[in-house]
Amino acid sequence: MSEAESKQRLGDWLPACRERLTRSPAEAADFMAGGNGVFVAKASGVAHKTEGNLVRVGLPAEYVLAQWEELAAAGDGSVLVADFVRPEYELLIGATRDEQFGPVLTVGQGGVMTESIDDVVCFLHPLDRDDFGRGLEELRCARLLHGQRGRPGADLERLYELGSHLLDVLVADPDVMGVDLNPVAIIDGRPVVLDALVILSGA
Repeated sequence: MSEAESKQRLGDWLPACRERLTRSPAEAADFMAGGNGVFVAKASGVAHKTEGNLVRVGLPAEYVLAQWEELAAAGDGSVLVADFVRPEYELLIGATRDEQFGPVLTVGQGGVMTESIDDVVCFLHPLDRDDFGRGLEELRCARLLHGQRGRPGADLERLYELGSHLLDVLVADPDVMGVDLNPVAIIDGRPVVLDALVILSGA
């Protein structure tokens, strides 16, 4: 599913920044008029947008409008525009349906270097709070979760709730084979989902 469709399917519990799927430059301009002056623009309907240079970050409104047609043509004809946020760090949180173990949650370092870093831990459904906390300590990036150099630590309870929700989605909806939230930005300790991908059976 597209990013916008994925976020809509997951529901209102998903912590996200202010954003809008725009179908014209005029819609994008209307959205940006109420923003913070710096934005992210993404081609919609493309699964791996970063590899195709289809995510433009830290743009003023006039730059988004200048690139809107290019991004729309590269995807499904629309552009997802969001307020730009600067995270302390980024995580990956995903859930997949394993034939032997059932729904499995994966948490680790996120962003564009996820596959290169390979710093993840896995959990089974139902997600136990104590096991979740102990598992996070196994990550090489665990120190970031506790805060460093004046930066706040991550709200582990909110991370736990986010992971529990993902596993519940797979339990409740047999059509969903996997969910990939990457990156999940940590901003003032709170998780904010910047990108989401839902994979349906038969996709």
